[in-house]
Amino acid sequence: MPSDATVKLDGQTVKTKRVKSGTSVSYEVSKAGYTTQSGSIPTSLSDAFKTVEKKITLVQESGG
Repeated sequence: MPSDATVKLDGQTVKTKRVKSGTSVSYEVSKAGYTTQSGSIPTSLSDAFKTVEKKITLVQESGG
């Protein structure tokens, strides 16, 4: 993911967020010239006190 991409977690422009285990976080990653990626990151009770990461690949739009 380009380092200057805009990352929104639950509608807020941030790159990290602390949440209660067992909840889901919605995400949106965008950058001009790339296809925006969005979805949800679920967490489970076993994720308590852990860092949950999501790898996201932005695909460059074709210039046609």
